[in-house]
Amino acid sequence: MNIKKEYYTDMFQWAMLVLNGIAVAFLCTFIYVTTNRIRANYDARDFLGGVMTIPDNPRTNLWLCLALFGLLIVNFVFRHFLQMRNGKGSAISLVAELLICVVIIYRLDFNYNGLLLLVFANVIAYVKDSKAKMAFLLLAIVGYLLADYELLSIYMPLYNMSDYVGYYTFTSQQWLFCIWNTMISLNIILFVGYCFSVINLQRGTIEEVNVLYHELQNANEQLSEYADMAEKMAQTNERNRLAREIHDTLGHSLTGIIAGLDACLALVDVAPQEVKKQLKLLADVSRDGMKDVRRSVSELRPDEMERLSLNASIRKMVTDMGRVSDTQIYFDGSGEKLEFGEDEENIIYRVVQESITNAVRHGHAGQIWVTMKRIDGEVLLEVKDDGIGCKELKSGFGTRHMKERIEMLGGTITFDGQKGFKVTAHIPIRWGENMIKVLVADDQELIRQSLQIVLNSKEGIEVCDVATDGREVIQCVRRQKPDVILMDIRMPKMDGVQCTKIIKENYPQIKIIILTTFDDDEYVYNALKYGASGYLLKGVSMDELESAVRTVYSGRAMINPDIAAKVLTLFSKMARADYTIQVGKKGVEELTKTEWKIIEQVGTGAANKEIAETLKLSDGTVRNYLSTILNKLDLRDRTQLAIWAVQTNIAPYVKDEED
Repeated sequence: MNIKKEYYTDMFQWAMLVLNGIAVAFLCTFIYVTTNRIRANYDARDFLGGVMTIPDNPRTNLWLCLALFGLLIVNFVFRHFLQMRNGKGSAISLVAELLICVVIIYRLDFNYNGLLLLVFANVIAYVKDSKAKMAFLLLAIVGYLLADYELLSIYMPLYNMSDYVGYYTFTSQQWLFCIWNTMISLNIILFVGYCFSVINLQRGTIEEVNVLYHELQNANEQLSEYADMAEKMAQTNERNRLAREIHDTLGHSLTGIIAGLDACLALVDVAPQEVKKQLKLLADVSRDGMKDVRRSVSELRPDEMERLSLNASIRKMVTDMGRVSDTQIYFDGSGEKLEFGEDEENIIYRVVQESITNAVRHGHAGQIWVTMKRIDGEVLLEVKDDGIGCKELKSGFGTRHMKERIEMLGGTITFDGQKGFKVTAHIPIRWGENMIKVLVADDQELIRQSLQIVLNSKEGIEVCDVATDGREVIQCVRRQKPDVILMDIRMPKMDGVQCTKIIKENYPQIKIIILTTFDDDEYVYNALKYGASGYLLKGVSMDELESAVRTVYSGRAMINPDIAAKVLTLFSKMARADYTIQVGKKGVEELTKTEWKIIEQVGTGAANKEIAETLKLSDGTVRNYLSTILNKLDLRDRTQLAIWAVQTNIAPYVKDEED
């Protein structure tokens, strides 16, 4: 029965594909034939007087649309016969199908958008994941609504099939409209029929799913019982193992110590020298016992902590717990790098683990948020959830154990059960031992090596990497995450100014010191404009360089006294508008009407999106225009263009172009 239903469903899909192919071919051929007839009858002048626009080349458009639809058929056949019902291959095929349909609709000037119903049908058939299906359907629905001719013709010039139909006699017009509307209606009918076919196909599986669901529910109950038994057995085994471990380590050592102390008490009055020997032996036994205890504690360290950092271990733990408990768990460990001792890592990990376990098991939380960050010289650890909470807190084993752990680190911990449940711990832990990581970027090897040797000799400063050009700097930043960068301005491939701009946009917490032999005004301005924290000339003493690194690391700015006056003078000139941007006359003459309008908008401080809305352009088109404008005027960036637009009276140019 299901095979027959699947057959009918496939037939609806194939019928929609064939019908849409006929509709596309009919429209393109009709426009092409009608255009040729208008030319042959010398009616072009009268026809053009009554239409808004015409297609550029109907013949090219015909072959292009047919070729694209051929690709659509190949894609459909390939997906259908390979049975790509899910996975990456199906997603790629559906995305390709959507793009091809969009291009065809665009080439038809949105006179026909029924192709998107074909996309709807294929999404329903091939996408099983509910979230992915909703995403595809939403995208296709938005496209279907936006691809409406009546809507788009308000904002852009589009040719209308009705104008071409109007060229024929009244009887011919009726037949043409009848054929066209029949194809559109038939496409909708096939789509509705396909949807009913899919519903009918899925209806037959509901009872089977219900039976399987009940069987699965029974199996889950049995598994839950087995899991509880396994957990109790594991706890018993672990308890027995710990008892054996304590007996074999502490018991053995303490027994020896007690016996040795008894011997000392017996010999203390009669043989003091023997007592000294005995005490020395007891000290050795105590040390050996401590080693055994440390070894046992080390074996209790989570497996993840042996392979991963603390942040990575917590992230893995919350990911695993989220998967098995169907709880959304979010971990925020961003910010400065944390470096803890092994004992500190173990305690923090266990506190987070215990808090999450309690939130899931007792609080029945749907969402849990874990935060670990630095505040005023201490670590704030916070775990909160949206569970049922606990208005009357009782000191249980879990909370008492967490409190004991945090107090071992000299910290404090509080619990709040009013809205959900929140665990807040303040831990005075060392923060990376205040080691400042420095990246040295210079194209001269001698300077790189010299700075590396000198800075590595300074206490609390470490050169984590070196780079020879701006591109290497960006790669090193992604890999090392330095605190401070010593950046040369004039480097190959990418200069220090552009590199500074990119780094500060993506890593605003990194401090950058421009270290160079040049004190050019524009380099000074641009480096500081893009976020450099300091600007030093090469030749400063190593003590001054060390002081600059520590100064910018603490959040302050550092400018060499030799160029401080230049910086003040430059900004003073900018304030008085004496600092002008010069452009070539030839570049100005080459600017087009649209480019002048974009320059006018840039001068007002408008963003790309605002310019696009004002001028009825797309964001991508605005970006392309800006790139062309900068090339024509030989300007470095948008800021220089804005300054030039403000300092130059561009109103006459814009008005002349409009006239």
